[in-house]
Amino acid sequence: MPTDSRPFACAVKAVLSLTADDVAKRLSDALQPLAKRAIGFGRASAERFRHPNNQKARFVWQGVIAHEDDLVRVQLPIPVAWIGQASSPQLQLCVAWDSPVCAAAATQWSCRDVEITIRPGPEAGALRGSKGRTLGYPLYKRTWKLDKARQKNVVESDLWMLEFKYSQVAAYAAGHVVTPFQRVAFAAEIWDESETPLDPHGYVQSLPIAPTLIRLSNTSAWLPQSISITSGV
Repeated sequence: MPTDSRPFACAVKAVLSLTADDVAKRLSDALQPLAKRAIGFGRASAERFRHPNNQKARFVWQGVIAHEDDLVRVQLPIPVAWIGQASSPQLQLCVAWDSPVCAAAATQWSCRDVEITIRPGPEAGALRGSKGRTLGYPLYKRTWKLDKARQKNVVESDLWMLEFKYSQVAAYAAGHVVTPFQRVAFAAEIWDESETPLDPHGYVQSLPIAPTLIRLSNTSAWLPQSISITSGV
């Protein structure tokens, strides 16, 4: 990773949510609803970084949506050959963002909701998640069963298209000048959910863009997300 790359807070949040230890699954059925409310996606753990799962390929991206009418497109490498040979190919995507906030406006605040669209090709139709929870802003986590896309013959290329845009959930109070820039990040992983999983790493490394996957994207300048309070006088 280049030395000038600075991970956004939302990028860290996306990675932690994707790799969290889901302790609720180990509790009784009666306690699981309460655990999910109290713990969310689980307990943050570094275990998957110390001992990575060799059967899962993971990707991290971060960027900035310039304004409310901006549409950001990101290419996610999911090899066609791997999808075609894996018994049960899966994609899990966790998207996070940090809406502008300010302690001076504790009782008057708003938020932004980021919309995510995933397509198996630049011109393909959007796919809906197969399972998982969509929490809404500022965190989105979903899983896709890629064998369904394979059965429908909609997989067009090795590079899937992710589209990001945001909308204002409610207007900020009068006098609050908020930057239009919105930081957003995602963590994704692909794997074969079968008794004899097919490792996706070799397929990903064989793609022409593989040498670029070691770099974390970065903005050209630091973009503070603060609220300026002005006087109406």
